Amino acid sequence: MTDEVLPPAGEEPHPAITELLANVMIDEATLSYFRSLFKESDRGAVLISATRLEEKLELLHRTHITHQVADPKKVLEELFRPYAPLSSFSAKIQLAYAYGLIDAEDYADLNIIRKIRNDAAHTSVEFSFEPPEIAQKITHLKAPGRMIPMLTMMSDLFAEQELAELKDPKVAQAHPKLYYILACLALETRIVTHTAGLGTAQAESE
Repeated sequence: MTDEVLPPAGEEPHPAITELLANVMIDEATLSYFRSLFKESDRGAVLISATRLEEKLELLHRTHITHQVADPKKVLEELFRPYAPLSSFSAKIQLAYAYGLIDAEDYADLNIIRKIRNDAAHTSVEFSFEPPEIAQKITHLKAPGRMIPMLTMMSDLFAEQELAELKDPKVAQAHPKLYYILACLALETRIVTHTAGLGTAQAESE
């Protein structure tokens, strides 16, 4: 892929990436949100996206619990209040995996996102995706690979060589912000799908 793919903070994403997001089967508000991450600083993109993933995980838990107990209101209040069992991003990830709400790959990726979020939140200097310790974490994300089937259906957007490069894990080193945002997109899509599936299963059982 060319160097144009990853724009500086404050600029629009490359047209091919905008077109990619436009072809993903999710609502316009979600697409607009992911496009906006390209305009954020690296720190901003991480803090915003991690918070949103935590919110999606919370909704997954709430949906699951609502379908498990007769009167979920009090249970939910106790679980999600400050310092309660499901009050942290880490706890939401751990318990979602323990209860089978997410798979092992999502679990691993979400923990990487959480660690990158902590790096961005706690550094006293400007945060960037470029330092080796951050870039290495990004290369371990598996979620972007789930976007590849979508990309292969869009040969008019990417040349054959570019698609091959996207399948190469080294793309994370060349375009870490792009890779990180694609990871968040893939993870959010999977979490939202799991949440919707819980509702569908409950409706079918009634």
